[in-house]
Amino acid sequence: SRPECIRSLAFGEADYIVRVHWRGLRWLTAEGMRFDMMGFLRGLDCGKNGETTVMIGNSGNKKAGAPFPARLIAVSLPPEKALISKTRLLSENRRKGRVVQAETLEAAGHVLLLTSLPEDEYSAEQVADCYRLRWQIELAFKRLKSLLHLDALRAKEPELAKAWIFANLLAAFLIDD
Repeated sequence: SRPECIRSLAFGEADYIVRVHWRGLRWLTAEGMRFDMMGFLRGLDCGKNGETTVMIGNSGNKKAGAPFPARLIAVSLPPEKALISKTRLLSENRRKGRVVQAETLEAAGHVLLLTSLPEDEYSAEQVADCYRLRWQIELAFKRLKSLLHLDALRAKEPELAKAWIFANLLAAFLIDD
């Protein structure tokens, strides 16, 4: 979620949905002032999602271009998931000898998504569902690669490769619960 990577997506042909850290980008208001991320998160009703339009500034790099608009969506985690997220954050930082900021712990109760998808066509819930689905697909492929060793294509000819892939996918579906 670097500004220059998101910028290339924002001005390209495709839309994007990326997960971002509350301090990971230079957040700006439409007027170019610093966007108060924690104020935004604290302003959400308990357990409710929220969204706003922000400007993504370049992180001090003059050649990076002007700030560009993006849609910020904050998805509130259920209390049990938020607790897991905060516990993981604390243990990782304790292991590395770091102190966690109170704001970082507070923000851990949300998943922050940045997208170019228009609000009038895709609700915040639809964007969050799409992001979750993307990760389910990613994990399914990871399982296929590890369980069936699908990380290397053994056939060289296109027809053999296609048959090998289909046979392995069929095997994966048969053994999956």
